[in-house]
Amino acid sequence: MFQLVTLDDEFIADIGLSDLSDTEKQQVLEDVRTSLEAKVGVKLVQGLSEEQVNQFNDIIKGDDSKVAMDWLENNVPNYQDVVMEELEAIVEQIKNNNLSFIKQL
Repeated sequence: MFQLVTLDDEFIADIGLSDLSDTEKQQVLEDVRTSLEAKVGVKLVQGLSEEQVNQFNDIIKGDDSKVAMDWLENNVPNYQDVVMEELEAIVEQIKNNNLSFIKQL
């Protein structure tokens, strides 16, 4: 999520999945990232106008994370809270052994 969250081996250890193979860890990280982006996107869109949604879509297509972060800070002041809430929900899901969002382990 634009460098707000670092999903790496430390994250894997923190959520108790250190025993997975490297391939499985990479799959978990990819699936957590995908799930997090989708969930955060849904939450953020709820508070935006159609024009703002279109602006942000254009920005993220440009693949410039600095511009995207600036836009979020100006248009969605609580976006960091949304990201952290959604990440916490995913981590709780994993800790409760519900790995259904992970494509293939």
